[in-house]
Amino acid sequence: MSLNMKVSLSHDATLDLATKRIQVPIGDLILNIPIDEFVGLVEKLQDVAISLAAQTEIVSYVCESCGTINEVLEQKEDDA
Repeated sequence: MSLNMKVSLSHDATLDLATKRIQVPIGDLILNIPIDEFVGLVEKLQDVAISLAAQTEIVSYVCESCGTINEVLEQKEDDA
């Protein structure tokens, strides 16, 4: 009986225990990276997300005629 060497993760990601790589689909792109590099990448992405959150804001606009809601990412204005 053979063991399954691929582990399914959330968001359709997979962990391949045989190759020690993780695959994460991101839109049309599939990130395929060694497990030992993955944690460092996640830390960098978290830093970028924190910077993005500190410097930008999501502004919502509602179309008065059809009611469609659009969200736009805008840079925050300096409090000078």
